[in-house]
Amino acid sequence: MLTKINNYWTNLPPTAVDASKAGSGNIEIMINGGEIACSVQNHGNYRFTASFLPAAPEQHIVEMKFNKEPVPGG
Repeated sequence: MLTKINNYWTNLPPTAVDASKAGSGNIEIMINGGEIACSVQNHGNYRFTASFLPAAPEQHIVEMKFNKEPVPGG
């Protein structure tokens, strides 16, 4: 799906997150330090999809933590 943001078109598919091998815990996903909302859908068995809508056509920082610890490559 294409979305227009400030005269720019973007196609941002949801990102798959598979935490099934991590065990139980809490996943945190922050965009630009929490300044941009992130929608997370739980698909069961510790599998999720996450998406966000940028406020401007610029680079965004995505941070992912599991039990408050940074996720490598997240």
